Amino acid sequence: MHSAILLLVSVAAAAFLVVSVSADVDACVPCVNGTYGNSSIQGCTDPCQPGYCDRRELCVKCPAGYFSPAAASKCTACGPGKYSPDEGSQRCLSCKAGTFSHSPASKSCHNCSQGTYSGEGATECKSCSPGTYADHGGSKKCELCQPGFYQNLYGQAKCFMCERGTCQNQTGKASCDPCKDGYVASSPGSRVCNPCAKGYFSNKDHTSCDMCPDGYYTDEIASSKCKACDLGHTSTDDHKGCVACKNGTIAPVVGSCQPCRQGYSSNDEHTECEPCPAGQFQPEPNCGVCRDCGVGEYSNASASPICYSCPAGWYQDKQGQTSCIHCPPGKYSSTTHMMTCEKCPVGSYCPSPGTSKPTLCPVDCMCPEGTQSPIRCPLLQSSPEGSGSCKFGTLFFVVIGSACGVFVIFVIVIVVACRPRKKENTYVQVSTPPLSQKTTSGARVVVDGDVIDADRCDGLGNSVIPEDDGPVYTGL
Repeated sequence: MHSAILLLVSVAAAAFLVVSVSADVDACVPCVNGTYGNSSIQGCTDPCQPGYCDRRELCVKCPAGYFSPAAASKCTACGPGKYSPDEGSQRCLSCKAGTFSHSPASKSCHNCSQGTYSGEGATECKSCSPGTYADHGGSKKCELCQPGFYQNLYGQAKCFMCERGTCQNQTGKASCDPCKDGYVASSPGSRVCNPCAKGYFSNKDHTSCDMCPDGYYTDEIASSKCKACDLGHTSTDDHKGCVACKNGTIAPVVGSCQPCRQGYSSNDEHTECEPCPAGQFQPEPNCGVCRDCGVGEYSNASASPICYSCPAGWYQDKQGQTSCIHCPPGKYSSTTHMMTCEKCPVGSYCPSPGTSKPTLCPVDCMCPEGTQSPIRCPLLQSSPEGSGSCKFGTLFFVVIGSACGVFVIFVIVIVVACRPRKKENTYVQVSTPPLSQKTTSGARVVVDGDVIDADRCDGLGNSVIPEDDGPVYTGL
């Protein structure tokens, strides 16, 4: 029973729907959004007013770039800054930020180019202002230039780095600031300029800090110029101050210290070179002060680069001398560069000042150490050549024997003479030959502090008198 009732209701509803559809077939209906209708549309049994049609499938879709509201008799073109991408659009869309549409009935919007930007619904793109940039198309806004960068033009896709010698530490700058004196920016894109350290100054372009030249210095940071050192001074290695020139160098003008040449040294102010006085020398440039000649040396002229050795027969026992001294009689020097003389050796004598080679003592003379001239041997003594002393020789024993013989004869004579005689005394006269004797003059000689009573001789029997001291040796 219940099922029968449901079936009857369903049949009744279907019959009603069929009747209703049949009633609407010939009625005029409005075109939906995005379509339009007009009186010329075929298929309508009766003319419908614009925007309506008897069948909705006969309403025509608006093309892309156009739109229509409900019951429209025609499509409307999208205005600038808007677009409709599809057919049958019931409204236009605004161009997104970064795009634009400058003509009506646009199907799409165009991206802004580099260096430009736009907001929503833009009809054109705007150029980025100085200090900003847009590095890609479709930019919604321009970016600010970062510190160390700038842009001084409109519509640019990038910013420029600050040139060397300039800097800036803010965003969105249209220019960079030049470095002040004493400050530099050595690399492009500098945010700040750095001060020069002590001993350095900024160059003309403010691109580098240069060390002060020799003779100049700075004792402050951020210097744009250097100060000059006083004459006789030069800058320290770090050019933060000045220092006096070393001995042997001078600075007569502002700059580095220059060496004096050989034989010269600097004055106390280190402003000029002066010649070394006699007795001193300077062997090399930049060698310092003049130096005294050593013992056994001399220098007899100013500005001498070397000292000369005293020759053989001469000596010098002091430093800084202008000449040498000859060896006195009784002494000698056989080599150069001597600081003292040696005593003549035993068996030789040194007769004159400046002796370089002793002379061999002659026969029958003696030459103790330090002898100025040979000394004749005493009576009855003799010596060979080169002797330092005399000895009793053959003559002594002959004399002694003769004396003994004479004495014996003398005794015999006395004995005979004293005997008694018978008749008369007979005297026998015995004559003795004179003895050969050497004469002495009684000369007194001082030899190395000893007094010897003997004649001086040269080996030929001639007396020798010492000479006075000779001249002083001052070089060839």
